Amino acid sequence: MKTDKINRNYAAVYQQNRKAKADKTAFTGSNVSKQITELLPQKKSIKIMEKMKWFDGEHGRILLTALGTGAIAPLFIAWNPYVKPKPGATEEEKKDLENTKKYTAMRQPISAVLQIIFQLSLLAPLYKGLDAIFNNPNNSKFIWKELDKSALQDDKYVERQVIKDLKNSKQTFTDKNAYKEEVERLKKAKIDSQIKQVADKLQTSGQIHINGNAIDNKVTAEIFNDTVNSYIKKTKKLRIDSKGQDFYAHRAEVLINNKKEITDVLKHIPDKDSEIADYLKQKLETTKNEDVKEIYKEIIDYPENLRASRSQRTIARISKIESMCDGSFTKKKYLQAMRNDYDMLTDVIENMEKLKIKDVSKSTPEMLKEQVAKLSKLCTYDAEKHSRIFGNTAVFHTDSSKLLKKIYIDITKGYKGVVNKKYRAFKEFAGITIGLFITTPITCTALNWVYPRFMEIFFPGLTGNQKAKEKAKLAALQKNGGEK
Repeated sequence: MKTDKINRNYAAVYQQNRKAKADKTAFTGSNVSKQITELLPQKKSIKIMEKMKWFDGEHGRILLTALGTGAIAPLFIAWNPYVKPKPGATEEEKKDLENTKKYTAMRQPISAVLQIIFQLSLLAPLYKGLDAIFNNPNNSKFIWKELDKSALQDDKYVERQVIKDLKNSKQTFTDKNAYKEEVERLKKAKIDSQIKQVADKLQTSGQIHINGNAIDNKVTAEIFNDTVNSYIKKTKKLRIDSKGQDFYAHRAEVLINNKKEITDVLKHIPDKDSEIADYLKQKLETTKNEDVKEIYKEIIDYPENLRASRSQRTIARISKIESMCDGSFTKKKYLQAMRNDYDMLTDVIENMEKLKIKDVSKSTPEMLKEQVAKLSKLCTYDAEKHSRIFGNTAVFHTDSSKLLKKIYIDITKGYKGVVNKKYRAFKEFAGITIGLFITTPITCTALNWVYPRFMEIFFPGLTGNQKAKEKAKLAALQKNGGEK
């Protein structure tokens, strides 16, 4: 089944990243997510959804709301099945009701257009103004310190500053892509520099300092605990459960028992990526072992640009399996080695759990530094013994001093994430408040003026019908008033 094939491919990619060499460790696991995405049949849909992330911003939400108001709401108003003519209504009355519904429905798209005009014209400058206050150290010192973003500025704010600086520098670029790459490079460098400065201060003082103010120890302790939780979550992914152990034990047996055939075939794959699939399809015709065929099929199912590296990893995997069994493979010994790994990782997870600060309200800078040092020691491993388990992960490292700095950077990033969430909530509240007390009244006033004139110009038939009804109602009221 296709699902089984994807699962097997996932297992292979996962194992590749889990077993990488320690000397290549850079605190970031290999970009496994992109590889997995390429293996999924829904990869095109996923890429389209990634491009639609723009709608997550303020402008995107305004446009989506307006789209619903202007394109969807009118359909339910004009063809509302619950609004029906009264029993025994004449054809003229039925037609009159239909025109009334259509006239009312047309109000929605006009309202949507006005909504876009006024909200974007008011909210966009509002949000930029708020960014200038909360991200600028000269202004942010007057606001609540836990919303002060001046030391860890918004990514978009940094990008605008970088673009402004490039314009002022009058630097020229060969093409648009070169310009975009330079913007991204400078943006990343500035963001990384800000995080490093705050993290370095945190490492020496045990406190997060923003614009001259120390953040409450309780807040920092909570973020430290969140950081430990994220490490625990990533460490759990390194464990292989009993079902996975059975899969890998069987795969190891296939690789070892067919070592010569598999090695000879995969060592001689074509240099061109486009030719590898055809080469392996030919080998499928000659090999008799169904398990070996399955390995070749998995490589063929990989994206074209990943088949060569997948072949190389399969060859390297054979040596690693033998190493885990001290040069003499048996399925029993291999299973026991994986179970030992599982138990060791479980112990690490339990010890991580113990390092969390239990009463954050009583946390001190010294306590934080002590717990970070313990976490750094716990996550430092021996390259000769455990590189196949911890190598190339985002949590563990062979150098405790580098790991210590990395933990403080992670805490700093965690704090930035917390502030971003609070700030986003504040911006949304400000936007809603402006909308209720300023944008909505202006939009309604404009709508009441524009709507009848628009309808009279473009839909005179519906407008005439509505005017006739209003005139009849007025005449009836005057008549009733006269009788009184």
